[in-house]
Amino acid sequence: AGGNIGLPSLYFSTHFPNPAIVSIEPDNENFGLLTENVRQRNVTCIWGAVWTRNCQLALVSDFRDQLSWSRRVEEADSPLARIIPAYSLMHIKEQNNFACIDILKLDIEGAEKEIFSQLNLDFLAQTKCLAIEIHDEFNCRDSICQRLAEYGFSLIESGELTIVINRNFLLYAHRRLASVLLTLFRGDTRATSFLM
Repeated sequence: AGGNIGLPSLYFSTHFPNPAIVSIEPDNENFGLLTENVRQRNVTCIWGAVWTRNCQLALVSDFRDQLSWSRRVEEADSPLARIIPAYSLMHIKEQNNFACIDILKLDIEGAEKEIFSQLNLDFLAQTKCLAIEIHDEFNCRDSICQRLAEYGFSLIESGELTIVINRNFLLYAHRRLASVLLTLFRGDTRATSFLM
């Protein structure tokens, strides 16, 4: 989630045979570039955001440098807000008939605080590897790491990216996924995808 212009989706669709990739992006301009960049790939593009439940949210441009890569979402209070659809991670998983999520990439500009504070995180039990940018401006790192530990994840820090590996799945596969993710995301992590 936080598909931006689709560069990781493009990478994974090129380097893995027959991947099933879903990329979700709330910003209209980024979404247009995302769909163009993955046009001939096996990537499902969704305009919207991830949240704790299926609902409508406001797209806000007040985070960091306020450019298109740093859009965030929040509950809509104002009738003047730019409203976008939002979906739970479990809903997206079920809609795409995924038995499990191999790689979940989250760069969602603070919405991770909302997602990881919900009571039901069942999608984590069905996730092998998670690459997440935890935005420390929202004071949620400790609580997110605690919730991930509750679901059996080990953490690897790499700059602003946190890679978590579910110890309940095969260890060898996770080492390979972590290696690929570390190689891919050591540079610019603004272009991210919801990958399964």
